[in-house]
Amino acid sequence: MKKFRDYLNENYSTIDGNVASDTELLRTAIQLEYKASNDYALMAKQATNYEVQLVLDKVSKEEITHYGEFEALLKKYDPEHEPAEEKGEDEVKAMGIKLPESVEEINEKVTRKDFEYEAIEGVPNTYAVYYYSGDRGRVVIGWVGWKDTGWTCRPKKDSGKANYNKDSGKWKSKRCDTRLKATKNLLKSKIE
Repeated sequence: MKKFRDYLNENYSTIDGNVASDTELLRTAIQLEYKASNDYALMAKQATNYEVQLVLDKVSKEEITHYGEFEALLKKYDPEHEPAEEKGEDEVKAMGIKLPESVEEINEKVTRKDFEYEAIEGVPNTYAVYYYSGDRGRVVIGWVGWKDTGWTCRPKKDSGKANYNKDSGKWKSKRCDTRLKATKNLLKSKIE
């Protein structure tokens, strides 16, 4: 039986060996870390074993740290990178993305792509819900989880950083058949 190390070799790589500069190497490394993070996050969502979900989610976050390390080096050694990044940030701020303002708007316009879910460690089938707000970036708006007979939500009540174990928000009694429906109910509770 072959062991993992038997599969490792320099001939199996997505790098062609013809990279011209250190900044190109860094950009390639950033792309690979981004892809790896996304792949692990998707696998975590598909995994049925809770321990496998947690490990894949943790490794996904570690890849983001690697991404940040390469990004820091790129900022240091590529004089064109930081001005382009600042221009991009200004353009995103100018878009002024905001939370939906009505229940009807949530029902009509909000899709699964508007949210990110992060498993709560030690709490099976429960996720922090992240939403992107133009003025505050990625924010936790609450939690969704499978409780007894369906999906439900727990809005974040306390100000400051989200903490699942300390937040005073209560689980809603309404049950839904999908996580997205529970998430929409979570958003509705924020505007009602």
